[in-house]
Amino acid sequence: SWAQVTEQEPRIPLLTDQQRPVFSMLNSMEAARLDRANTKWLKKVVAENGWPTKSVVGEDASHKSWLLAQHADHDPVFQLDVLRLMEPLVEVEEVSKRDYAYLYDRVMLKLVGTQRYATQVTCEKGKRVWQPLENSEQLAALRASIGLEPFEEYLTWFSTPCPVE
Repeated sequence: SWAQVTEQEPRIPLLTDQQRPVFSMLNSMEAARLDRANTKWLKKVVAENGWPTKSVVGEDASHKSWLLAQHADHDPVFQLDVLRLMEPLVEVEEVSKRDYAYLYDRVMLKLVGTQRYATQVTCEKGKRVWQPLENSEQLAALRASIGLEPFEEYLTWFSTPCPVE
């Protein structure tokens, strides 16, 4: 969030209006480079060993593996493959239900244009809102079934405000 710092963060140098977009672009380019390298590494691990489960690599490493897959947006086929690998592992608690829900929503938004658990949000008119849902009436029950907090609480987790249009 360097591009959005204020004087309340004195340890971080303030960026000028001209520097902010340059920094953001360079930061995005570096993140994309790292995401591609991480995806390449994770694909090799998964090909050789299957999905990293809690009982094999531990809860933290399993979660971090999911995080790499979650951010592999440049490779949606791999994300779908991971989702398929994770699905049966949710039932036997070898992967996090929450992780599965986030990846499910990300993949399904790309494939069919809707999500189930409202983990993927966007900004509209200065407010965070969910991206298209399969069934908004069932949202509270679906989120609870997978161990997610209520949507309104989830919205409080975002540290940067939506831009006012």
